[in-house]
Amino acid sequence: MDAANPTLVQPCEEKTKLVEEHHRAALAYSRALRALNQQRKGSSAAEYQRLRKTVDDEAANSEKARLALQHHQTEHRC
Repeated sequence: MDAANPTLVQPCEEKTKLVEEHHRAALAYSRALRALNQQRKGSSAAEYQRLRKTVDDEAANSEKARLALQHHQTEHRC
């Protein structure tokens, strides 16, 4: 709590970090998915597979970041 105003709760630095990580991961996933959709018709099978793997990797990273944030909020109650 803030000494000047006891009703204000100080922001949790860890939560702020986790929110930022989740935001970056979600953006990376969105960008990868957009790239896949834009290249779908004009790419070779190998290029499509590379883009698809990137999308899958970024989706997993985003989910991992979301779960880390959710876990922190549950454990820390913030």
